[in-house]
Amino acid sequence: MEENNTQAADEVAQKDFIRVRTAQDGDTSLTIKNLSLRIPGNGTVLFEDFNLSLKKGDKLVVMGPSGSGKSTLVKAICDKWDDGKGEIILPDGCDTNEIVVMSQKVMLHNTTLRGILNHTPDGQYKYDDKKLAEKLTEVGLQNLIQHIPGQQVQILMDNLLTKIPAVLESYNNAPISEQKFKELEKDICALVAPLVAEQFDYVQHTPAEQREYFRENLSRIVFTHLQENLSDAHQEALSNSVVDEIDRCLTQPLHDFLVGGIHSLAQKFNGKAFPYSDKKVDYFSWHLRRALTKEAGLYLNNKNTDDRHRKININEKQVSYIADTVTDELKREMKENFAPSVNAEPLNEQFNFCSWPVSIFTLCKKAKEASHEIVQGMTVFMQRQVVTGDLLARQLSGGEQQKLMFAQIAVREPELIILDEATAALDMTAGNQLYKELIEKFPDAIVVSIAHNPYIMKYHTHLAYLEDKKVTVQPVTDEVIETAGKRHHGEPPPSPS
Repeated sequence: MEENNTQAADEVAQKDFIRVRTAQDGDTSLTIKNLSLRIPGNGTVLFEDFNLSLKKGDKLVVMGPSGSGKSTLVKAICDKWDDGKGEIILPDGCDTNEIVVMSQKVMLHNTTLRGILNHTPDGQYKYDDKKLAEKLTEVGLQNLIQHIPGQQVQILMDNLLTKIPAVLESYNNAPISEQKFKELEKDICALVAPLVAEQFDYVQHTPAEQREYFRENLSRIVFTHLQENLSDAHQEALSNSVVDEIDRCLTQPLHDFLVGGIHSLAQKFNGKAFPYSDKKVDYFSWHLRRALTKEAGLYLNNKNTDDRHRKININEKQVSYIADTVTDELKREMKENFAPSVNAEPLNEQFNFCSWPVSIFTLCKKAKEASHEIVQGMTVFMQRQVVTGDLLARQLSGGEQQKLMFAQIAVREPELIILDEATAALDMTAGNQLYKELIEKFPDAIVVSIAHNPYIMKYHTHLAYLEDKKVTVQPVTDEVIETAGKRHHGEPPPSPS
């Protein structure tokens, strides 16, 4: 029966089309049978009757003159080339979607960092965030972890938890009174801001699972150091206070941005003929706080836009903090820098008295306008906090983009990696480094490299040379590397045999 199946497969390979399939019998090799490729339209043959078998861990470098079909071979392996005939059998468990292709130019899809590392559209993630963070750290891009919601927060919490025992040492002598608890709470919260400033450039929030993670670990540390000196209620309150402080500090970039525009807002929404009295400023602020809380809540629930895919990296407590602090800052600015002058006081008081009924309506209207403007500013600022492939392509250097691709490969743990002229734009040092890391990180993967530069041959086990419509495959030896070097520099060595 098995012999019949093999014979049937061989017959398929002889038919005038290219069949790409995945092995079903646990075979981890890449097998190419009787592959011939041609150019569509004029039918020009690139090469004929190519046979190859690469086992797990083999590395193949494909070389040859321009136009000999090297990149076309990659397309055929990925099932993206139809003109020709033969059969390509991928390793068991590896379909064409699992093949990783690295080209000369790093392509970062315009999706979130999660989507880039998963190599999937947003919302269709295969791998958990913890694994993404681990692989970014492995390639030296741990600064990007903050763009995976929750993961950098957990790293922050872990760092914070290591510092808390030193604070608890001075509180372990006796039961903790209410006053002592307030001091303890203040001392631990003081640890948060420096850590956030050190690890975060972008606004983030604490997801529910991280909040629970911190509560559990803090409870364990408190029990170890304070035994029964801190009540369960105080432990719960301490955990909530510290996480709330983390959220507050994570909101600081947004807070600073909004406060930076407070002076112009105070100037715009103050009285035109006369600055508002303190009483009217208080009334304006009261309406502003209400309107701001309501409108920011609509933003938080994504109900003030038609963009249902908009990413919200802020939570309700942070929105409440922004509403309170921005309102208080605007109120202070209006009272201190736009207060009525001494000479205008009598007329101002008379104006306020006579116009009070109208002013109530005006103040309420202006408060809503100010709220709308503040939330618009918040929306624009937060949209810039969403890091996508387009933004990363502008922010990251070429070397960092290569590292990001290595992180993506490491996340997917592929069985087959194809490098299509991946070192063409790199100098020899950078190219050597790329292949050293590739071999070190993915020793068991089958690698197929398309290249012109012979210096990368030493990282491969086999050479496939395309010339005169034929493919010659041979093991890579020092002699083969020397011959390829002479050919690369224009010398006419004998063709590999």
